Amino acid sequence: MNSCLPTLMEKIVKRLVGRGPSSPPSEIETLRRQMEEINMKDDFAKYARLQRQLNKIKDEFKAQASERASAKWKYGLISRYGTQFLMTITCMVMFWNFRSTPVVILKEDWLQPVASALSWPTNIPGALSFPVWFLMCSTVLKLTFEPNSLSLQ
Repeated sequence: MNSCLPTLMEKIVKRLVGRGPSSPPSEIETLRRQMEEINMKDDFAKYARLQRQLNKIKDEFKAQASERASAKWKYGLISRYGTQFLMTITCMVMFWNFRSTPVVILKEDWLQPVASALSWPTNIPGALSFPVWFLMCSTVLKLTFEPNSLSLQ
């Protein structure tokens, strides 16, 4: 489950934060065109006023982009650690409730060399305990979704 969470949480965060405008507003283009039409030497006051308006719009756009990036980072951090916390609590409760319950009971001789280790908290011969089953499933999922995560380098 931990392998799938980052992708899922990234999609949720994108929905929460929203995309917003990625390109500058069209007002900037109109102001630039107006500035190109004006001779700076002849009509400096009008040119300077347009330049200040252009700078103001650019600053507002940058501030909005910065706010979106900050919100995305904040929501991403909260969602990542929040889901990790919930997964940890869920696993702890499951381990506590099912610590002595076998997941499956097989013939004792099938698991002979490691039978006692596989049935550890239950101590039922031939049983596969929940903690061992959970560890096996986690390892298989990690190897499936992240093949290089358990490499021996």
